[in-house]
Amino acid sequence: MHCSNSIDWAATGSMLQGIGTLAGVAAVIIGAHIGANAWRQQKLAERRLEMAERILTATHKGRAALSYIRTPMMFGGEIDKALEELKKFEGYSDWPRERRERMPLAQAYLNRVVNCRPQVEALDDCLPLARAMFGESVENSLEIIRQQFWALRTWYEAYANDWNGTDPAFTIRIRRAMYEIEPRDGEPNEISEAITNAVTVIESALEPALRLEQVGLAKASSSAP
Repeated sequence: MHCSNSIDWAATGSMLQGIGTLAGVAAVIIGAHIGANAWRQQKLAERRLEMAERILTATHKGRAALSYIRTPMMFGGEIDKALEELKKFEGYSDWPRERRERMPLAQAYLNRVVNCRPQVEALDDCLPLARAMFGESVENSLEIIRQQFWALRTWYEAYANDWNGTDPAFTIRIRRAMYEIEPRDGEPNEISEAITNAVTVIESALEPALRLEQVGLAKASSSAP
């Protein structure tokens, strides 16, 4: 059977050009979508990297601040300043002699806690995004480090009020909490252990993530046009 229909090559060419144009548009759209996703991923990686650095910095500065507070060595100027502050309290001279003898040291340590407010605030600033970006364990560990500042405040106040030493076991606990010293064999140091464990959790979670984000950003930068 003879087919008399002829092919309209001009129309066919126009159609193919149209298909080619649509394919080009689709390629541009797909490329733009892929590029947008890559841009978002890069920005997220940058944000995670920045947050990881902030958390690690706040963690290490917080640990250093707690170490500074608990240093057994006390300068004379710190005691003198604490004594001047205590003398402003009404009735200070009426306190029992044993308590008055303890108060300057306790107040000097409390002043150290107050001086470390910037480090506490840095930990506070990290808390809102810590869980979302790095999980509950990182958030909880930051909170544990933060809590040690207030725990120390309580222990120093307890030291001031323990002037009569009616509970020897409690007195020993106070001494262990007050100072960053190596405990005897088998003796727990609650503050030191809490700090060490919290820092370990944060470092274990963030340091590998920090390295991965840095590698990812380096690759993204090298592949950028």
